[in-house]
Amino acid sequence: MSRKPNSILILGVAGMFTAAAVADEVILKNGDRITGEVIKLEAGRLTIKTPYADDVSIRWEDVDTLSTDEPVSVRVDSQSRVQARIRAAEPGTARLEVGDWLDSQPIALSKIGAMSRQPEPPVRVTGRINVGASAASGNTNTERVHANTEIVARSVKNRFTIGGIVNRAKDGDIETESNSRGYMKYDHFISRKWYAYSNADFERDKFKDIRMRTTVGVGSGYQFLETPRTTLSVEAGATYVNTDFELQEDESYPAARWASNFDHFLFGSPAQLFHRHEVIFGLEDSDQLFVRTQTGVRFPVVARLNATAQYNVDWEDSPAPGRTSTDRMWMLTLGYSW
Repeated sequence: MSRKPNSILILGVAGMFTAAAVADEVILKNGDRITGEVIKLEAGRLTIKTPYADDVSIRWEDVDTLSTDEPVSVRVDSQSRVQARIRAAEPGTARLEVGDWLDSQPIALSKIGAMSRQPEPPVRVTGRINVGASAASGNTNTERVHANTEIVARSVKNRFTIGGIVNRAKDGDIETESNSRGYMKYDHFISRKWYAYSNADFERDKFKDIRMRTTVGVGSGYQFLETPRTTLSVEAGATYVNTDFELQEDESYPAARWASNFDHFLFGSPAQLFHRHEVIFGLEDSDQLFVRTQTGVRFPVVARLNATAQYNVDWEDSPAPGRTSTDRMWMLTLGYSW
């Protein structure tokens, strides 16, 4: 008796079980189709668990459309989170199905910032700490230490940032650098893009004759981009500056503030370019003007460790007598991020 019908039946049953277990489908821009279980979308990469190749990681920008059989946690524009099934739509888009309701308007895949099988916590906390140090002995005896940290707590409507920077340097027994800065900022999102902010900044710099400079202000900002690959925001507002000097006369004045923040992963690589700048200009005297900029690139080392090459420029229109207007600093640091 032939066993061929039984073999066909077994293969058919196995195929049905496989089809039932492997229900999510991802269609790439080159026409390839990948079936399996969508695990997560994070940092611009989509992870799919397949029955034939374990986990497969795909660049999100290479995905044309996708569908999931079960609800997943989807974060749109890094703000609204929803538990939804994803349905394939026109190239570069998808539809979200929440319960029995299917959104008839496809959304661009570029607006989906993250995805996971587990619901995301109501508040996401990210941060980093970087340390750099150097020492030389012999004909030259120098020591230099730099450290900075920043923590950001983000919910749908609110974002709180706190950070600090410390620089110390010696040439033999002579101190050549001693400054520190702490800052905090609160953003409340009025819409997906617009937010109101309040901020406070505290700076000390022995070699600029600044015992303590306090800057507090309020204003509004616009979040142009906030995706796993790119963030870009600009801000403008009113602020008040109070500076206690070591030697010269103290000063206080109202001012205007302009700032921007930009981060971008280069060409789909794990290397991240960043640039921040802040401009404070007094409203009573045009000489009351100072600018801070930080520009650099972060490179992953292993796990959550990263290396950073950074260039900072601080400029003041009217420095204390005997001080220069511009401070420049190159630095290499090793850091940990979460």
